[in-house]
Amino acid sequence: MSIENLGPYQIENPIGRGGMGTVYRGVNKDTGEPAAVKVLSSLLAADEAFRDRFDAEIETLRALKHPNIVQLYGYGEEDGHVFFAMELVEGTSLEEELQNGRRLEWRETLRIGVEVCRALKHAHDCGVIHRDLKPANLLLTQDEQIKLTDFGVAKLFGHTQMTAFGGVLGTADYMAPEQAEGRPVTPRSDLYSLGSVLYALLTGRPPFRGKSMGEVLHLLRYAEPKPVRNRNPEVPAALEKIIIQLLEKDPQKRIPTALALSNVLQATEHALSLTSQEEALESSPSAPAKKLDPAPSLDTEIDVTALLDSDVPTQANAVPEVVKENQPVTEKQATQPVDSHFTTVDEKELGQRPVYSSQEPDGKSLWMKVLIGVGLFGIAAASIWYVSLPVPAPDADRLYAQIEPVVSANNSLLLLQSEELLRQFVERFPKDERSKEINTLLLRMDLQRRRNSFEIKAKKRLLSNSLSSVEQAYWELLQMTNPEEKLVRLEALLDLYGSETDSDENSKRCLELVELETRVLHNQLDAYSKSHRQTLEKRLLAAQQLAETDPEQARAIWKGIITLYAEKSWARKIVRQARESLQGETTE
Repeated sequence: MSIENLGPYQIENPIGRGGMGTVYRGVNKDTGEPAAVKVLSSLLAADEAFRDRFDAEIETLRALKHPNIVQLYGYGEEDGHVFFAMELVEGTSLEEELQNGRRLEWRETLRIGVEVCRALKHAHDCGVIHRDLKPANLLLTQDEQIKLTDFGVAKLFGHTQMTAFGGVLGTADYMAPEQAEGRPVTPRSDLYSLGSVLYALLTGRPPFRGKSMGEVLHLLRYAEPKPVRNRNPEVPAALEKIIIQLLEKDPQKRIPTALALSNVLQATEHALSLTSQEEALESSPSAPAKKLDPAPSLDTEIDVTALLDSDVPTQANAVPEVVKENQPVTEKQATQPVDSHFTTVDEKELGQRPVYSSQEPDGKSLWMKVLIGVGLFGIAAASIWYVSLPVPAPDADRLYAQIEPVVSANNSLLLLQSEELLRQFVERFPKDERSKEINTLLLRMDLQRRRNSFEIKAKKRLLSNSLSSVEQAYWELLQMTNPEEKLVRLEALLDLYGSETDSDENSKRCLELVELETRVLHNQLDAYSKSHRQTLEKRLLAAQQLAETDPEQARAIWKGIITLYAEKSWARKIVRQARESLQGETTE
């Protein structure tokens, strides 16, 4: 029996099928708005475990609201069909792009990686681990935006974890090793999967490929992925290094968070784009993609044991095939009560913490919820008592102990990876003396990001002479290497254009950047000049003491101060004192 209407939606053609059901294109009869309507297979709807998984996907989508994640519109049940409606993405999945022979250019891969990171950061912040990140679940809109979809096996922190046969959910080709082994998953498991996706976008295939799930799991546990540049020499070494780190077997060796990874990917894109003006002026990442070469076979040196079951499907969350609509209805289905309803999800509801069940509890579930409620009340009370205690000083020391090696290393990549820890320190311990040092680092990191962005855009607009007067002046200042002279010019630029009220948006953004660079330069010169002023003041005092016993040596010190530091703005007072002392000595 075909489906014609579900809730307010008129059902049109199917647009996708999966292990749990079918996704149809639907149109809201009241508003005319299109939607993707996901319908749980009729047989699976009678299975409590699969019904729970379907309900969990709805609750997960209710917890999320982000431009890079498909939006939930509503959910319901009609004539035995359990369904929910979500945002319809008019475009293709990255899996379809790969199957059509597309190999993405590294710039576009970086851009996609950043957008996926934004989606994952939001999901992780809301307590959701996707667990099935793969090209098929990343939709590319007509305007080249990424949308993350299919949260059917996502894990909600604090929600009962549901697993398929064998205890593993997800798709083996892109799965993290710890997930494949049935060990606990964390946000870093999603980052491993993202590393696999980036690998596939650049090479046309995932890091590990096998004829069965068992073969893939063996490779996940024991094999190292073939270097990206072996399959695609055009990939920059810096990007390959990031992917290698994401594909580490040990989760603790991976880049720690989606935010840190996003920062690293953006910094890498900026750095690579600045290697030469020619690269920076190349066409946008949406240039025509290259055709894939035939996928190479598995590396022969990998020893796959014959004991692995070659008949196991590659989908780790293997479930029965979708039931066709014209299949006879079983007696169990026929006796199911008909409960027709549809709940519209208002945009204001999205992004709230998940509500794990909307069903009436049975007696056993009710007692469990009472016990859980009492436990949660106790935890909340203990938490209130705990947070009311003064924070012990060692907390700052322990956190700084994690940060100090990164600060000492003075490595831009490490700093980007640790940015979240740096910000955490200054937020938690603003009065700590070390926060000033960390704030200075964060300010410099922000300046570098914004300066890189300006330079990339400016290089493209230089050819068409479309830079504003403010932008042109700042562009020329960027070439200066003397920090003191540069600071004087930056301040002059602010004096000249800072009060202009009718500036265009590009000029306003440029002036904000000039203000930021002026602050950073002031901080740097203040720190530099403080130590040097102290040294010069000691030499000035020594010269005054020598004036009586060794006037020639005193004059040599005064002349040295004037010769070396006359042009230094921060040394003007000391230089003036040296001149006055020298003139007084000469007069006498």
